[in-house]
Amino acid sequence: MYRIENVLIADDIEQECLTILQNNGVNVVKKTKQTKEQLLIELPKYDAVIVRSATKITRELIEAASGKLSLIGRAGTGVDNIDVPAATEHGVIVMNTPDAGMVGMAFFGGGCAMALEFVGQLFDPAQIATYDRQ
Repeated sequence: MYRIENVLIADDIEQECLTILQNNGVNVVKKTKQTKEQLLIELPKYDAVIVRSATKITRELIEAASGKLSLIGRAGTGVDNIDVPAATEHGVIVMNTPDAGMVGMAFFGGGCAMALEFVGQLFDPAQIATYDRQ
C-alpha cells in the first residue's frame, strides 16, 4: 500500500506549502542545497521528495531510494531535472505542477498522498490473494 508520511523538501519553497502538508499529517523535512552524496544518504528515508529546478533527481538517487520512495513532485513546469525512465522502472510516480504556485503544489502533494493510499488499498496483494469470486 502506498502511503506518503515523510516528505523531503529538497529546494526552497514557500513556508505555506510545508504548513499545508504538515496540517494534513505529513512529516515534512526541508533540507536544501544538498550535494549528491548527502541526497544518497537522505533520500532513502522518505516516501516522497519535492524539488524545483535546483535539485537533480538522477538514476543513482532513485535506485538508492528504491523501495521507500514512491513519489517525486516537481514544483513547476517540466521534469528535465528528474530521470523519469529510472523512476518508472522503480515504480516511482513523477508529477509536476505547470502553471501552479507553491500552495497548489502542497494541495497537489496532499491529494497525491491520499490517491496513492487509495490505489494501494485497491491493489494490495494480500487482499487480491484472498479475493473470493462467489
